[in-house]
Parts: sequence; C-alpha cells; structure tokens
Amino acid sequence: MLKKIASEKNRIYIVLVCILLIVASLVSIVYCINIMLNKWSRTTYDKLNEADKKMLSAVSEYIGQTEGLELNIPIAFVRSYGVFRGSGYLFNHSITEHKGRFGLSAGTFATEILLPDELNLPGMYRLASMEPPLGAFFFPSDYKVVDLYGVETYVICYDESSLNDGTFIALLARALKQQKP
Repeated sequence: MLKKIASEKNRIYIVLVCILLIVASLVSIVYCINIMLNKWSRTTYDKLNEADKKMLSAVSEYIGQTEGLELNIPIAFVRSYGVFRGSGYLFNHSITEHKGRFGLSAGTFATEILLPDELNLPGMYRLASMEPPLGAFFFPSDYKVVDLYGVETYVICYDESSLNDGTFIALLARALKQQKP
C-alpha cells in the first residue's frame, strides 16, 4: 500500500516537472523570438509602423517649435497596448557600454534605427520588449523614471489616443523640463 502511494506521488512529481519544463521551454522560445524580431524586422525608419512614425514626428515637431530645446536627456518612448507594453525607443543612452549584463551584451536587446535627417533627432535604439531591465516598462504608467543600466531614464508610454489628444506632448514637455541646461 505504501509503495503504491509513493509510486503515485512519484508520477505526480514527474508530471509536474514535465509541465514545468514545457512552460520554461515555451517562455524561452517566445523570449528568443522577441529578440530575433527586434534585430531583424523593421530595422529602418521607413519600415516602422505608422504609430511609431507619428510619435517620432511629434517629438521632432515639438522640439523644433520650442526655441532652444534639445532632446539631450536619456529618454525612452514605449508603445502601450493597454496593460502590455511593446518595444521601447531609447534616445541619449550609450547602450553599447554595458556588455556582459545578464550574460549577454546589451546589444542583443537593442537595434539602432537610423532616422531621416529631417526629423532632427539624436541616434535612437529600439529595445526588445522582453529585455530584463525593461521589466518596469510592463507595469501600467504613462510616465516614470527608471534606472536603465545605471542611468536615470525617463520613460513615456504612448498609444494612438495619447498621440491624438495631446497627452503624449504634455508628458514629453514634463520630461524635457527636467533637463539640465
């Protein structure tokens, strides 16, 4: 009788371990796919989706209309899908200095996107949405300051409605007021 109970417990443990391994494998696959898509898809400005282009144009237009204002603070713009967050676009952060983070270079998670000259914006990196330090991006908030690789970085989330109703520009203005002259 005791052997039968022990045998049933062992089967339950084996099934639980198998389920855990399957879930861990699926999470790893999704994680790797996210990194690969960040590196290989939409790597030029003209291939970005319309909302991202609209966001970049809004930033460029706001900075161009405000005399003496430049985008010179570390700032990330993160696409919002309700509770979930998409990729982040990072400005004024030397991401390549941080090799070896989590056993991988930061370049694994970042892809430089070359912007057209008419936008008049500094260099930009698109960050994979599953980068470990970006976990703070997944929690709902339109504006926050996070520590990204040891640098205080302003994070502004945007979606179609915030681009249309002026909320995004108000959050951008708030962040840019924090710049040191």
